[in-house]
Amino acid sequence: MDDLIHGPVTFDHRQLDDWILVRSDGTPTYNFCVVVDDATMRIKPRHPRQRPPVEHAQAGLCYEALGYPVPALAHVSMILGSDRTRLSKRHGATSVQAYREQGILPRRW
Repeated sequence: MDDLIHGPVTFDHRQLDDWILVRSDGTPTYNFCVVVDDATMRIKPRHPRQRPPVEHAQAGLCYEALGYPVPALAHVSMILGSDRTRLSKRHGATSVQAYREQGILPRRW
């Protein structure tokens, strides 16, 4: 697979194991949903976080198996916050438990 940032990404097919697409309770896994969602919404190129080459391969093979074109990928390095922990959309957010400990109760409608 080609990566818009890192160039060609190669892997050994022997590194691939069975990829779980659906859990035993019948719900699809996140990695499977991402492929279907991105393909049906025509998201391209994708800019996922940096991850092992085996995961690139599994996603690419899933796109191909479902008959979707494999999108261009641009894997970016993990972005860290000022506290050197992984930055996320909830970074620095106050937890519900912290609000409870401060005595702030939920509104009653």
